[in-house]
Amino acid sequence: MQANRSILIADDEPDIREFISYNLTKSGFTVYKANNGIEALELALVTKPSLIILDIMMPEMNGFEASKKMRENIALDHTRIFFLSALSENMARTSGYQIFVDGFLPKPISIKELLGRINQILSEDIN
Repeated sequence: MQANRSILIADDEPDIREFISYNLTKSGFTVYKANNGIEALELALVTKPSLIILDIMMPEMNGFEASKKMRENIALDHTRIFFLSALSENMARTSGYQIFVDGFLPKPISIKELLGRINQILSEDIN
């Protein structure tokens, strides 16, 4: 696993952000939180987390737009990104934005499944 164990969560639902944050912190991760895609992009550029978890449907800048902008920024080259969304994976894929992310998990989530996915993504080599 990478030495950097920081994760940025971007979701406009405060309860979801807090639920995920609490469980990730308990599992040894440093957690940053954003309310929307604009905050997520700004915070990611400052904190350079190892992983960003993005909701797709957020105000101001959605997860699709945020992931595209993050992938365009060289400072975030080594940051993994995945969507956590109430949208189905098929609906997300039809947008064409899957090329900007490393994975997808549907809501509602299981913390066990989320932690398993996080550990899997962070253990993969980045090309």
